[in-house]
Amino acid sequence: MKKVAKSAGVLALALILGACSAKRGNENNDTTAAVVGTEGTTAAEETTAEGSITADPDGTTAEALPTTIADATGEGTEAVTDTNADPGETEPETTEPVTVDRSEFIVKLSSINVSDYIDLSKVQDIQIKNSDLAVDEGSLKYEIVSAMVDDFGFALEEKDRAVEFGDTVTIDYEGYVDDVKFDGGTAQDFDLGIGSGQFIPGFEEGIVGKKAGDSFDLPVTFPEDYHSAALAGKKAVFKINLKKVSGLPEITDEMIQEKSQGYYESYQKYYDEVAEEYKVSVRNNVIFNNIMDAVEEKKEHEGLINEYVQSQLTRLDQMCAAYGIDRETYIGLMGYTQEAFEADLQNYGKNYAKQKLAIIGICREGGTTVDEEELNAYIKKLVADYNLESEEYLLSVMTKDEIEFEILYNKFMTYIQEFKTVD
Repeated sequence: MKKVAKSAGVLALALILGACSAKRGNENNDTTAAVVGTEGTTAAEETTAEGSITADPDGTTAEALPTTIADATGEGTEAVTDTNADPGETEPETTEPVTVDRSEFIVKLSSINVSDYIDLSKVQDIQIKNSDLAVDEGSLKYEIVSAMVDDFGFALEEKDRAVEFGDTVTIDYEGYVDDVKFDGGTAQDFDLGIGSGQFIPGFEEGIVGKKAGDSFDLPVTFPEDYHSAALAGKKAVFKINLKKVSGLPEITDEMIQEKSQGYYESYQKYYDEVAEEYKVSVRNNVIFNNIMDAVEEKKEHEGLINEYVQSQLTRLDQMCAAYGIDRETYIGLMGYTQEAFEADLQNYGKNYAKQKLAIIGICREGGTTVDEEELNAYIKKLVADYNLESEEYLLSVMTKDEIEFEILYNKFMTYIQEFKTVD
């Protein structure tokens, strides 16, 4: 079953490839996703974040962190596909897998003096109110729908009714500030999940209650901290043409029992489990983001930025090899220029480096370390969990420093989960 709150032992990689996939999925849209929300999932975090093309990398959450065993071994890697290809065409030939000595760019944890790069002194002063952890009901409904699609393969169907949270709508939109159309605010046939948090506050909410065939003006205000200075804090109007409303079919307990092979006895049981996982995920992300906001950067860690960049390029080259194309071709197919691709890699690398430094620093300040015995035991666990051929194979695709950091991250997540909030 889908786990909304990712297991501490399985870290999500903030893939720049996610941004590529998002661009590919909207290649016919004249948009740079100017309405992407600053608090939503960014394109480089989730390949399912449709349209999140130029989201602020500072929106990265605790679920978008460094390379893990799943990334290193290729577990869960999706094949690169050409959406314009004829289904009857022969699959491209694959090339030999790309092998890279990761020790050449993975920074040794023992070499990192955290205090040279960040100041953690304000972290201890953080106070988070319980009210800050409240789950938005619209977002929860969207999460439930997404989980049911992912877990059970339910297909959305066209609805002849008003839009509800959890639906997916197909829209055309044009954005105007002071009656002037702005760059990145236009799209055609754009599929938007209502409650996904993908667009700025007020956008998705403004579509709720409308029906297919409606055309209307939607007034919104860009957040003050929006990543585009030209739009930050500005009032805007989006002209919307709502083309289609799609939602789940009517779900019965019998359908859930059948789909889950009896694991869930009712829809309510499934709903409650996913809802609880989502609430935990929201809580963890709010706390993590508050911590990161309190971290003051002194200077950039070039080595960790390069670690991120090289990890992503390695992953990209592995995907390209699997599909039989070169890196430049793939980048072009995804709608990127080489310059834009490299710029995004650097931007996300900076955020990655800050996060990794913060996690290491907080663990060290709390006296949390990883000894050799614990490291070796975790290596054995990974080999067993992922059914790998040997410890030697694991260490050929992942360095001990990466594995040690994964253990530290697990301990950091315990710190997040035990973080005391106030009324």
